[in-house]
Amino acid sequence: MRTRGIAAAFLVVFAPTTFSVAGYAQTADDPVVKAARARFDEGVTFFDKKQYENARAAFLQAYALRKHPAVLINLAQSSLRSGHFLEAARSFVQYLHESSSLTTTQQAEAEKGLAEARLKLGRLEVSAPAGAEVFVDGEHVGTAPLTESVDVDPGSHTVKANADSTSVVAVAGQVLPVKFAPPSAEAAIPTAPAPPPPVAPAETPPVPPPRVVLPPEPPPSVEAPPPPKASRSGLFARPATMIPFWIGIGVGVAGGATAVAFLIFRGQANTSYQNQENAIMMGAKQHGLSSAGICVQPPALFVAACSSLAGDQSNVNADATAGNVALGVGIAGLVGAVGWYLFAPKAGAGESSAATLLPMVGRNMNGLSYAGTF
Repeated sequence: MRTRGIAAAFLVVFAPTTFSVAGYAQTADDPVVKAARARFDEGVTFFDKKQYENARAAFLQAYALRKHPAVLINLAQSSLRSGHFLEAARSFVQYLHESSSLTTTQQAEAEKGLAEARLKLGRLEVSAPAGAEVFVDGEHVGTAPLTESVDVDPGSHTVKANADSTSVVAVAGQVLPVKFAPPSAEAAIPTAPAPPPPVAPAETPPVPPPRVVLPPEPPPSVEAPPPPKASRSGLFARPATMIPFWIGIGVGVAGGATAVAFLIFRGQANTSYQNQENAIMMGAKQHGLSSAGICVQPPALFVAACSSLAGDQSNVNADATAGNVALGVGIAGLVGAVGWYLFAPKAGAGESSAATLLPMVGRNMNGLSYAGTF
């Protein structure tokens, strides 16, 4: 495994030699170095077993004790494989920035891991006035101008530059520009609104007296009778009652299912008949007897076999008869259902619109009006 090779190559940082960390010397016998070496070895073991979450925890402990690029790159790889993509991206970036003597292979591995982590993250490209302190979700990410984009988890985030803030939605694998405009000098000085110019009052024209217009008397209204219901007496119109139709369908389905069942029974009885017949023929041949008509007057040896053969023949005939009867009943049920649907009295047929007496009230007319059809 390539990462296993990187981890093993960096084991030299915990070799029993003297080295300097954070401006002071530590030896291999130092308890902190021993603890860091132990956590690092545990992380490598977990990583080889593909227990990446455990490996990440071990490398985090080792890096807290011994901040070295070897631990950082292994922490980045473990975070990437355990699904902590934002932590992995930040570790890869830190590793590339702080490691001044990387080989071409080491740099390529780190850049590849960073690109893989950023496929699962969004990136914010923040532009703000120089000197503005930039925060993302309350975390300080730098002072403007920022030289690099900010890696964030996909979703909503709040970006703040000095007193200005905005909400953005980051999408995995995409770079989102976030721009803060510099403060305008004119906008900083409030200006009083100019008073409106005086408007001379216009002369009010005299208002003529309103004209009174009497509305015309409305004509008498007669409510039109409702249109007659359309007759639904066509051949394919729904019958007045569907009960006989559904009974016929049920009889047809039941008859068909019964016919299929007896067809299966007939096949089984026929198979048993043929097997018994073959057995009798073979037995007759073994005893030197003719199989033709042997069951007409069967010898004592074949009485039971011939009786069983006759029973199978009877079952074949009985199942065939029952199946034909069931099939006939099913066909009759379906025919009856179709016939009822086509020729039974239809729903709404025979209805006629009723005559209606309507009151008639108006000028020079009163009484009742008759409306209807015959």
